Amino acid sequence: MTRSWNLNWRTRLVIACFALGYLLVLRPWSQPNPSTSVDSYSCAGAVLTLALLPRGTRLWMAVGAALSIGLVILIVGFHLNS
Repeated sequence: MTRSWNLNWRTRLVIACFALGYLLVLRPWSQPNPSTSVDSYSCAGAVLTLALLPRGTRLWMAVGAALSIGLVILIVGFHLNS
């Protein structure tokens, strides 16, 4: 039995607000260390990916997409800061 990623709009809104709150608390745009800011953006991007995935997506696909987006943001961020 495969599980699917089915969230209603309220849950998606809560997840998006959590990602926004995470960014507002950490304020990665004002961090002197670029490593910290890239990590913050990566985490927020992964969480926002989970909020934006369509209904009916398989659970493992959703987790894989979120991890992939986070990894891509990390790689691009470190490449831009080097």
